[in-house]
Amino acid sequence: MHEKQVESSWWRSTCEKDVWGDPPWYILALVRLNYLVMVTVAIIAEWFRSHHLIQSPGPQELDKQKDFVPLDDPFVTLYVNNLYRMGSDVVNRPLAGPPSVLMKIKERVTHNYGWSYEFTGRVRDVINMGSYNYLGFSGTESGCIETVTSTLEENGIGICGTRQEFGSTQLHNELDTMVARFLGVEDAVCFPMGFCTNSMNISAFVNKDCLILSDELNHASLVVGSRLSGATIVVFKHNDANDMEQKLLDSVSIKRSQGSSFKKILIIVEGVYSMEGTIVNLPAFIDVKKRRKAYLFLDEAHSIGALGRYGRGVVEYWGCDPNDVDVLMGTLTKSFAAAGGYIAGRKATIEYVKAFSQGACYGGMMSPTLIAQVTHIIKVLTGEDGTNIGFEKRNRLLRNTRYLRNRLKQLGFLVYGHSDSPVVPIITFFASKAVCIGRESLKRGLGVVTVVFPATPWSKSRARLCVSADHTKEQLDLALKVLNDIGELAGSKYGSVDSIGNLVEY
Repeated sequence: MHEKQVESSWWRSTCEKDVWGDPPWYILALVRLNYLVMVTVAIIAEWFRSHHLIQSPGPQELDKQKDFVPLDDPFVTLYVNNLYRMGSDVVNRPLAGPPSVLMKIKERVTHNYGWSYEFTGRVRDVINMGSYNYLGFSGTESGCIETVTSTLEENGIGICGTRQEFGSTQLHNELDTMVARFLGVEDAVCFPMGFCTNSMNISAFVNKDCLILSDELNHASLVVGSRLSGATIVVFKHNDANDMEQKLLDSVSIKRSQGSSFKKILIIVEGVYSMEGTIVNLPAFIDVKKRRKAYLFLDEAHSIGALGRYGRGVVEYWGCDPNDVDVLMGTLTKSFAAAGGYIAGRKATIEYVKAFSQGACYGGMMSPTLIAQVTHIIKVLTGEDGTNIGFEKRNRLLRNTRYLRNRLKQLGFLVYGHSDSPVVPIITFFASKAVCIGRESLKRGLGVVTVVFPATPWSKSRARLCVSADHTKEQLDLALKVLNDIGELAGSKYGSVDSIGNLVEY
């Protein structure tokens, strides 16, 4: 199918309401009871270990160190040594190859309930539904190897210097220009790490005399960056522009009653939320931002490349003007299968970031090999490579996403997020059920991500799937069969089977 033959409306679902909310009261009560029992048993076990009534295979504090000032939170230690340890086999699984849609996981076993692991020497072949490989560029078949290899031979692995000193080369400047052109803004600057693109740059935009309005489910990098800025931080309800506006007005009113005012107001949201699968209601936030004379910071880590007709993220998805977003941020890890991040916007804004950002002043520079990878993929997305691969991948990603989400709902699972979001969380509420899905999936040749407290609230444990453009319908159907069997086994279907008709088209 040629790109011009596809209606632009196809790229955004008519079902624009995110699935989101709290569990019923009885589920919440049962989850709390479940955690109460587990924590109680953990406390008893720790008491027995501390009095040497049972032997612990794990590290223990020496008797002569009992009077030392503790460096950790006692509850965190209790949680890690007991609750987390019992389900640690579903996390940090070592790979034996690239994280393509089909990947190899090194098999390991534990003989002491998660205190330690040993490799068996065997590998498991699994369908990978846990990686942020949205466009399928993370494998060896992505076509980037030749470009990256030649760049490595010509330019080496990098320069030991910051962008402000002698760490900025022609390759870096060309990448900045290409990213800005791809996003449709005046300028951009790239950094070697996605997390630090947020945590080290927000303080360049706001300080202690400013106000930050942050979504309650913003990523940890945004939280760290906001705190480092010293600004007043007010958290608003997830993806709720009305609540954000009300809290903006309340904060301004309180500040005025104190005889002062905020020098700047910065609204921080994400394009696609990586744990919920929700897509930001960008038009609503832009509207409030304009009316209240605030600034908007948009983190497109999970939406750039994955949303929009040309892969330009949530801005293109909603048909908004990129110049209406004051600071565009994104990572180069997920859709681009590389590393790093970018800040983009007006030229004056980017010049200010280059001069005053901690990331630009003290951080390292991107490796030329990463630049080659990102440059190649942007050319694929825009068609500058002379192929239709970029369009075909975006088309397949959206088709795969809608198919998987609708089929999961049809099978009775409670699936959070937007129907166009490639992040697909299956809500299990109970941590034990999420661990069961992660453990049993691997046995059946499927790799998924298990997420429990503290990465999620106590009552919202989940198994998270990530869709790739390179997943075939046969692979998705096999994954659905595996999940359906485990869902029946674990009793983890909390959705309504009547929400979708009998036929789900691919």
